[in-house]
Amino acid sequence: YTKGLAETQPLFEKWNSLSRVAVFPLNRSARGGEATLAESAGGLNRMLIDIDAGASTFMTEFDGDFAKVDALKSEVASVAYRLTPKRNVLIIGAGGGNDVLTALLFGSQAVTAVEMNPLMLQIGEEFGDFNGHILQQPPVTTVVDEARSYIQHTDQQFDIIQATLVDTWAASAAGAFALTENYLYTQEAFRNYWDHLTDDGIFTMTRFYFDDPKEMLRLIALPLAVMDQAGVVDPSQHLVVVRREFLATILWKKTHFTADELRLIDEANAQYYFPLVYTPYQQPDPLFAQLITAPDRAAFYNAYASNIRPPTDNQPFFFFFNKSSTGNPLAALGAMLSGDDEPSALLAFLVVVLALFALAFLIGPLFLFGRQQERPPFFGKWLFYFACIGLGFIMVEIVLIQRFILFLG
Repeated sequence: YTKGLAETQPLFEKWNSLSRVAVFPLNRSARGGEATLAESAGGLNRMLIDIDAGASTFMTEFDGDFAKVDALKSEVASVAYRLTPKRNVLIIGAGGGNDVLTALLFGSQAVTAVEMNPLMLQIGEEFGDFNGHILQQPPVTTVVDEARSYIQHTDQQFDIIQATLVDTWAASAAGAFALTENYLYTQEAFRNYWDHLTDDGIFTMTRFYFDDPKEMLRLIALPLAVMDQAGVVDPSQHLVVVRREFLATILWKKTHFTADELRLIDEANAQYYFPLVYTPYQQPDPLFAQLITAPDRAAFYNAYASNIRPPTDNQPFFFFFNKSSTGNPLAALGAMLSGDDEPSALLAFLVVVLALFALAFLIGPLFLFGRQQERPPFFGKWLFYFACIGLGFIMVEIVLIQRFILFLG
């Protein structure tokens, strides 16, 4: 059992300091033991890689024949590869190698795959007969590092930088995912991506697209903020958004999209059905067009029901959409406790419960079971003083650990 649900026997299971990772057979699901399709759309055989029973990625069967994995071209995350003939690619989050395989399918000349969790690379090696040793192919270089730290330390420039559904969902096993820091989705991170693109390079990122597209709108707000700061004259000419079912992909180009590139995107839409959300000349979704072309984006952010302002490294909470977080801290706490935003309410509840447990099991025994003798003067004040020192140290330590990831990896 994991998280209270039955789980089938994995083919591979291992823990490290980052996560628990398990690989499951093609014909069984990770949770509940329910049978699933052994083949995905297009006949691709895949294995499921489960991370902390809360996030997953796939590993695609590959025997060296790219014709057998041609169906990868139908995935919306592949659109950028149609636009650049010579490609030096950076992939953020190698995972099971699916994006790496897509890059090679389109003829990329060099692929650098950055993966923070070394267990993912171990899985790639152990299942090499299944995945064709895709992460060890000659054009591929794998790097074990935090992606933001790697980008800041490399002097390479890339034709394509790709990130597909990269987040820290698994790191929030308690459910308070919305307040998990993520330094891949900040203005400073997107400036790093921009600086490491070639003159004609494209940054592409795939995220979920829901009925309320607040996540995609906030994602679009990040390159817009970078271009505004860089003095780009017409940011609307540098962005394209396409979608397929519940996923959407943004394409952010350092120069204007050309007519030929937009024609190639239209052809991909016609062949594989990638509905357009926004292009410089077509705006099927007026909400995205309003944001991208808005003369006053601050007014748009203020009017929108959720907080979709672009996060910064000082507030790297991309997935926290509670609008009260931008105002009075007491109002934010009240909103968290109200239960309107479930992850935030859960976090506030956990803070209260853990504080009570700390008082009961750390402070309580001092008074209940301490030696019955006269306590020294100012005992309570001393206790409070040293408790504050310990709490202050922990608070500073946690913040510095998170921030130093950017510098130390």
